[in-house]
Amino acid sequence: MMPVEMTRRSKRVALRTLQEIPNGCGVNCASPNPALSPLQTSSCSEANEMSLNMQILGPPKQNRSVVRRLEPALQTPKRVRRSEKRTAASPSLYSAIVNGQSAVQAILDGWVDMLNESKEEAFLELVNFVIQCSGCRGEVTLDMVKNMGFSDVIRVMTQKFDEMDADYPLVATGSSWRQFRSSFPKLFQQLALVLGGRRGGMSIGLAGWEANDTELELAVHLASLLVGLADSQVRAFRHTATLAALKFMTGLVGVAVEVERVLQTVQRQLAAEQARPLAQQATNKLQNLTTSNEKLKEHEGELENLMNTIFRGVFVHRYR
Repeated sequence: MMPVEMTRRSKRVALRTLQEIPNGCGVNCASPNPALSPLQTSSCSEANEMSLNMQILGPPKQNRSVVRRLEPALQTPKRVRRSEKRTAASPSLYSAIVNGQSAVQAILDGWVDMLNESKEEAFLELVNFVIQCSGCRGEVTLDMVKNMGFSDVIRVMTQKFDEMDADYPLVATGSSWRQFRSSFPKLFQQLALVLGGRRGGMSIGLAGWEANDTELELAVHLASLLVGLADSQVRAFRHTATLAALKFMTGLVGVAVEVERVLQTVQRQLAAEQARPLAQQATNKLQNLTTSNEKLKEHEGELENLMNTIFRGVFVHRYR
C-alpha cells in the first residue's frame, strides 16, 4: 500500500509533472512569477499539493451515514411503466363472464355503477354483451343505437356474423365454457331484479318499491332487443336470445310476486287507517300509504306489460 506521507523526492517528481499540466489556479508554481506576492505563491503551492494528494490518495472519505440519508432525495425518480400510468379499465360484461374470475353479482354491481354514471353507455354494454354471447364478432356503436332501430341493428350484425363458425358460446365444448353456460342465465335473472325495480335485496319498505323510469325504460328496450334476436335467421341469435329472455322473465316474475305481496300489505294498512275515526287518523301516514299504493299499482302494471311483451314476442312466436 502507498504511504500517506510523501517523501521529498516523490514530491519533487510530482511537482515537475504538474508543470506540464494546468493546475487548479491556472498558474505554474514551479517557476516563481515576480508578479505574484509571496502569499499568493504559497497558497498556489498548497493548492497544487492538495491536488496531487487527491490524485494519489483519492478523494477524502465521506460520512456514509450522511450520504445514506441524502441518497433517496438525490436519486433519479424511477420510470413509471406505461401500464401503471394507464388507468385500469373495467372489463366488459362478456370478458368478465367468460373469464369467470368474479361472481355474477359482483359483475352486475360493476354494471350498475356504469348505469349510475351513463345510461347510454350501460345499455350499449348490455347490447354488445348479448351480441358477443351469440358468437358474433360485430360491435354495436352508440350511434347505431341512437339512430337505428333494433331490427336494423340486428340486420347489420347478421351480415357480420361468421356462418362458417357453427360453435357459439352456449354450445361450445370444453371446460372453459362450462362456467359461461352457468353464469350467463344467472346474470339475466339477477338483471331482472335490478331493472324490475327491486331495492336493497328482499327488504320491504313503503318507499322501497318506487318505480325508476330509467331502469324500467332499459328493461323495455332490452325486451325489444331479445324479441328481435329471437326472430333472427341466425340460429345462434335465436338460441341466445331465447335463453336470455327466459331467465330475464323468470326474474321479472319473482319481482312481480314480491311487489304484489308488498302491495297487499300496504292496502291492508291503508284500509285499517281509513277505518279509524277522522279525529284519530294520522294525516302523514295516510298520505304516505295512499302514495305508495298508487306507485305500487303502477309498477305492477308496467311489470305485467313487460312480461306480456316477452311472452308473446318470444315464447308464443317460438312455439308456433
